[in-house]
Parts: sequence; C-alpha cells; structure tokens
Amino acid sequence: MSFQPPSLDDFSEANESGERLRRQQFLQIPGYKIHHKIGSGGMATVYRASQRSLDRDVAIKVLKWEFDDDDQLVQRFKKEGRILAQLLHTNIVTIYDVGISEDKKLFISIEYLTGGTLADRINLGLSFDSAIQIARAIANALGYAHERGIVHRDIKPSNIMFRHDGTPVLTDFGVARVLESKTAYTMEGLTVGSPGYMSPEQAMGESATIQSDLYSLGVVIYEMLAGQRLYQAENPISVAMKHVNDPIPKLPKQYAYLQSVLNKLLAKKSADRYRNTHEFLEALDAIVPSDTGTQPKTPRDFENLGFLEFTTGKFRSLFKNQRIRWPMVVVIISIIILLIAIFYVVSRKFVDQSEIAESAIPVDSTEQARRNQQIATLLKLADAQRKIGLLAGDSKEDNAEATYRQILIFDPENAQALAGLEAIADEYARRARRQLSANALPESLQRIELGLAASSQHRELLRLRQNVEGQMTAIRLQKAQEEERRRSQLQAEQFLEQARSSFQEGLLELSLVHIEQGLLAVPEQPDLLALREQVRARLAEQQRQAEAERRQREEEARRQAAEAERYQAAEAERQQAEAEQRQREEEARRQAAEAGRQKTEQARQQVEVAKRGQEADQYLARAVELRRQGDQAASMQTIEKGLALVPDHKELKRLRQEVSAEIAAQQRQRAEREQREREIASLLEQADMHVKAWRLTTPTGNNAQETYQQVLKLDASNAQARAGLERIAEGYLQLAQKRRAAGALQDSLTFIEKGLEVISNHADLLRLREEVRVEESAVQQRQEQQRREQQRLEQRRQEQQQQEQERQEQQRQLEQQQRQEQRRLDRQRRWEQQQEGQRLLEQRRLEQQRQEQLRKLEQQRKEPPRQEPPRKEPPPEPKSQPPSESARPRVFGTF
Repeated sequence: MSFQPPSLDDFSEANESGERLRRQQFLQIPGYKIHHKIGSGGMATVYRASQRSLDRDVAIKVLKWEFDDDDQLVQRFKKEGRILAQLLHTNIVTIYDVGISEDKKLFISIEYLTGGTLADRINLGLSFDSAIQIARAIANALGYAHERGIVHRDIKPSNIMFRHDGTPVLTDFGVARVLESKTAYTMEGLTVGSPGYMSPEQAMGESATIQSDLYSLGVVIYEMLAGQRLYQAENPISVAMKHVNDPIPKLPKQYAYLQSVLNKLLAKKSADRYRNTHEFLEALDAIVPSDTGTQPKTPRDFENLGFLEFTTGKFRSLFKNQRIRWPMVVVIISIIILLIAIFYVVSRKFVDQSEIAESAIPVDSTEQARRNQQIATLLKLADAQRKIGLLAGDSKEDNAEATYRQILIFDPENAQALAGLEAIADEYARRARRQLSANALPESLQRIELGLAASSQHRELLRLRQNVEGQMTAIRLQKAQEEERRRSQLQAEQFLEQARSSFQEGLLELSLVHIEQGLLAVPEQPDLLALREQVRARLAEQQRQAEAERRQREEEARRQAAEAERYQAAEAERQQAEAEQRQREEEARRQAAEAGRQKTEQARQQVEVAKRGQEADQYLARAVELRRQGDQAASMQTIEKGLALVPDHKELKRLRQEVSAEIAAQQRQRAEREQREREIASLLEQADMHVKAWRLTTPTGNNAQETYQQVLKLDASNAQARAGLERIAEGYLQLAQKRRAAGALQDSLTFIEKGLEVISNHADLLRLREEVRVEESAVQQRQEQQRREQQRLEQRRQEQQQQEQERQEQQRQLEQQQRQEQRRLDRQRRWEQQQEGQRLLEQRRLEQQRQEQLRKLEQQRKEPPRQEPPRKEPPPEPKSQPPSESARPRVFGTF
C-alpha cells in the first residue's frame, strides 16, 4: 500500500483545510471513524481511520468510482478481498475488511503502517545488511503468496513499507488485480505495473507471472545496492522499452559477487529466470549466508612480514607528518632496532620449530614452552605498538589489536591481551569524544568503530556510537530533505517552462498536464498555480466560445426555418390579398362596363391570363435552371413568384414540392456532414491518445489502429487517419529493426507481423520480414554448426581427459615405485646405523677386556706365578648380514 503525496487535483481553490473537512463530512463508512487523508492517486484515496469495534488504527483505501451493492464487480472485489485476507504472513500487510461505503464506493481496510516506505530509506541510504535482509523478507512474502496462486504484479519501493519495529511489509496485494478486472470491459489488455519496475513481458502487454514478480524484485534489489534506478529515460514508454532491449547494468564493484544472481533475476526472457523464490533464496544463501547477512570476508593469515612493514612504512609516515624531535627520534630508532631483533628471533624460532617438527615428534612440554615464548614475544610487540600509537586499523596486521588477537588464538583467556584490547577501546573512546567535541562526526564514528572492533561490548563506545549515528542520521535526513526540495523545485521549474511553451503554442491540454506534474513536485508553486488558472480560464473560454458557436449555428438553423415558414405564410397571404384585390377590381370593372362591355372584358381577361401564363412559364424555366445550378433557395423564390401570377400552375406546384424536398434533404445532409466531421475529430483525438499511451493495436476495441480504421469508414480519403496508420506501421518497423539489431529475431518478426496487420502491403515491413526470415534461417544453421562443433570439442575433451587419466595413472605408479625405493633405502640406512651401534658396543667391550687383561698382567707381575688351568677362548661371533627386503630390523630408539 503506497501512500503518495496528495495531488492538488484533490483540493479546490478554496482553503485546503476547509476542503479536507468537507471531504471528511461527506465520507461515511459504517464502523469506522475517519481522521484525515493520508494520500491520493489516480485510482483511490487513502485515509487514516479507527475501527470502532476493536479501537485500533487502520488505513482505508477508497476507490474513486461508485457502484451498486449488487454490482458484479462489487461481489468479485469482496471475494478477492476475502482471499487476500487469508495471506497471514509476517511480511505481508494484514487486510481487515472490504466493503462498500454509504456513497456507493468500494473500500478496503488494512493494517496502518508507520515506518515509512522503502523508497524513503533508499533516498537516505541503506547498508548492505539491511538491503539483503529486506530482499530476503520480501522474497519470502512473495513465495508465500505465489504458493497460494496470487501474483503481485507491482513490486516497487513505494509498495514496500515498514512497521514501527522495522519489519518490511509488502503492500497493495490484489487491488491492482481487481482494478484491471474492472477496466477489462472497456480496456482489455491494458498494461499493469509501474514502468520503472515492470518486466519485459509486462511492457509488451503480456500477462504477469511469478517470474514477473521476481524480475521486479531484482529491480528493487539493484536500486537498494546501487542507490539509483535500473533504467532511466525521459518518458515511461522509453523506460519500458529499456527493460525490453537494454543490457543489465553492473552492480558497484564491492557487490560484484552478487552480479550472477542479479543477472538471473533480470533475465529478459522469463524462462531464464529463477522458477520461484526458493531457488532465488538458495542462490543468495550460497553467496551471503543467511545467519549473518554480511558480505563474504577473505581470511587473512598472520605473516611475519608484517613486522618488517611495521618497522618501515609506518615510521616513515611519522617522520613525514611531524616535525623532527631528536629525543623522540632516538626512542623511535631504539624501538625499531628492538622490533627488528624480535622479528629476527621470532622468525628463527619459527624456522627452527618447523625443522624440528619435520625431524622429530614434539612432546607436549616443548609445545607449551614454545607457545609461552611466542605469547611473551607478541605481548612485547603489542606494548611497543601501543606506545607509538599503532592501536588498530592502521594496516592489515601491524597494529596492537591484531597482535593481541594473535595472542588470544594461542591463549583465549590471556588476561594481558584482554586488558590490552580494553585499553585500546578506552583510548579510542577518548579520541572519539575529542572528535565529537570538534563536531567531526565521521571521524568520531571511525574511532568508535575501531574501538568496538577491539572491544565490542564497551559501554562508553556503544553509547557514543548511538549518539553519533543519531546526529549523522539527522544531518543526512536534513540534507536529503533539502536535496529533495531542490530537486522538486527544479522539476517544477522545468514543468513550468514546458507548460508555458505549450500554452503559447495553444496546446492547452498538454500545458495543463505539465502544470499538474509540476504541482506534484511542488504543490504550492505560485507560478504554476497562476498559470493553471490562466489555462483553465482559456479552456473555459474556448468551451464557452465553442458552445456559443454551436448555439449560434442551431439558432441560425431555427431562424432560417422560421423565416422560410414566415415567407411562405406571407407569400400566401400576399397572393390571397392580390387575388381578392383583383377580384374586387374585376367586379368593379364588370359592374362599370355593364353588360355591353362584357364581351370586351372577357377578351381582355383572356389576354391577361395568357400573359400571366407566359410569365409563369418564364418563371418556371428560370426556376428549373436555378435548380440545375444547385441554388434551391433562389429556385424556390422564383417558383413562388410564378405561382403568384398563376396560383394553379401545375408544373410550378410540382416543382415547388420537389425543390422543397431537396432543400430539406440538403439540410439533413449538412447536419449529417457536420455530425460526421465532429465524430471524425473525436475519433482522431482518441487515436492520438491511444498512440501516446502506446495502445497501438491492443487492447481489442480500444487501440489506435481500430480507431483510425473507424475514421476511414466514415471518410475513406482522410489523410490524417492514413498518416496515423502509417506512423503505427513505421513504429513497429523501428521496433522490429531494433530487436533485429539486438539479435532478438523472433521479437522482430512479432513486431513485423503487428505492423503488417495495420498495413498489409507495407513495402519496408515485407522486405524486412524476408530479410529477418533469411537471417533467422542463417542463425539456425550457425547454431546447428556450433552444436556440432561443441559435440566435436566435447569428444576431443573426453579423449584428452582419458589420456590425462592414463598419464596420471602412470605417474602414480612411478611415484609408488619411488616411495618403495625410498622405504628400502630408509631400511638400509637404519640397518647401517644399527650395525654402527653394535660395532661401537663391540669396541667398548673389547676395550674393557683389554683393560682387564692389562690389570691382570699388572697383578701377575706383582704376585708370584702360580699354575692356572688352561683357559678356553670364546667362540667367534657369527658375522651379521644386512637385512633382506622382507625383514624389518628392530630399532630401539631414534637416531
């Protein structure tokens, strides 16, 4: 449920607050108390209200059309409302009630959300974690709805709102669907959705599917990460065509690892997208784990080279940024020498320990001693780093925090390391307070983050971060509001310029459209309001002039008819008066002439009658000629003059009836011609509106092609209608050429066929169709050749893979033989070592025997000789042989 700013069309020119009060007085919905209006759009108005029975705040969306309660649409609206009310999901807006108000308007009562829209948060800036969390929540909501057969069809940031606790909520479920059902009776096939977020198939007028919702979700995700729209253009039609034709933009470099997921979401063909939201979430979780929601991090191993970098680059920066103080230089040089010595000792110990590990199995006591020695060395290094100010974040590893972290890897409970981290956090808290006092909020927040990296639960730093983030948020919000006001003012000025230009050119309706668009940006812009009054006054004047001209034409027609009737009546009276006068004169002459002159009078009367007959015949001939020339009015006057002479003239009477019928027929034809011209003008205006709305050939019964054809039925030679059909065909020709250039030959053929439905013998379309068909055939042949080439390459790859496996098997056998030879040599070496030990033992025994013999000889020299029994020599020891390959010598110890 997107709540847009109220349009100025919803208010009269009187006081705004008075208008709201009058609206509230007229709007009555049983069971609800209306508080005020939240927003308004082209189809509905949204109010904040209270439900009396449950005493809870709700939002009520009221459609602008009026219906009867037994209307079929009302029943359908209520039925779909009940279905949507069953969507019980954390991230879907709750629907409470649907119905019809006392003034015959449909309404829907939903959950009142106070956390704003996603569009607002995008303008203020979203973190990566927030964007991913929102994307997951909306995907889960869509999946829940899709499983129940409901497609949203209008996913966009303004339709994603938040509760007071920050939970994202998907709104506007079902309403667009019901509205489409209503308009389907007169505008079947009208595109549903917002041009900036609709899928390519929606832009082409096709029905929305699950993949359409996924495409729109991908557009929203791109906008959250990139901070800007996926496609931008001057008008909605151009934006929609960019969704159909343009390539997918790249994400910022820090989010490039998500590009593959986004590419599949935004695939031009729905079949190439994810089948459902579950597939999308699995792909997202494979890159960004759902338990953290953070960006993937690359592990960094501890390298001894960091010590050397510490002793060089960091101190060079100190000498560059500070004035030289010789006592401090001496201290720094001493620390450098100490650190180089520590680095050498630690490096040598690491090398010696690695060599010992390769030659013998270490005992636990040796390992513990080595670890303690490393910890002591690292503690000295960390203390030295703290003294010179290398606390944290100055480089990858050469800082006190990283050193303390390395100590905690060896000993997680080391008190000195934990105290050192706490001291680092205290120092950063002091620096952050100093920066905060200087109103340097970004620098203060940077110190806070560095301190929290050392001690994440440091209370002072947490309190400072909350304070600093609050101030920075307020500043960003103020800047965003100022930027929004500046942008809105610029848009209003641009629309004002366009409106003035259209006003000067006499395009009053277009000028009024520009004015309303400008007032949407800046509702109280005085120049726009003044110009709107001028345009409305000019439109009203034109309407009054047109109405006056229409009434004048009708009055003139009535006047002419009345004048004709009066003329006929007057002429009849004149003829009757003349006849009476002639009769009286004749009677007088007859009486005066008496009987003697009767014959003479009769002769004179006969001559007079003959003369009048001749004059009447002359009038008849003149009337026939005027009728032949098409001047029926003059012909009628001539006929009346002839009948005045001879009232009983049969030919004149007959001719008068015929001319009267022709005059009546001409009047009817003129009226029909004027009606047809008005109808043609209305149809041409409708056709122009269809073209502007891109309803060229669809929907059936309500498109530009059929409207132009209706004009041609009324006027087969109408140049404007023929030019309109030619423009439609040319438009499809351009679309087909663009799709052909983009490589979408099937789409190009579709546009060509639509253009040929408009003008079947269009030469360029027929020529392009033949070229595209030939090109499509060539593409199919190339695809077949590529498929065969891929098969050949795959077969070759399999052969190479088999050869590689055979080579690896031979290598493995060779290595196995080398290992066996090495084992034999090892056994030979151990045997030789054993023989050498036995030889040394034998030498020691022989030496002892020799010493014993010498001692005995010495005693014999001192003592008198005595007879001794002969002594047996010990048998010679058997000569040892080297062990065979199968015999394994017993080794007691390690040599």
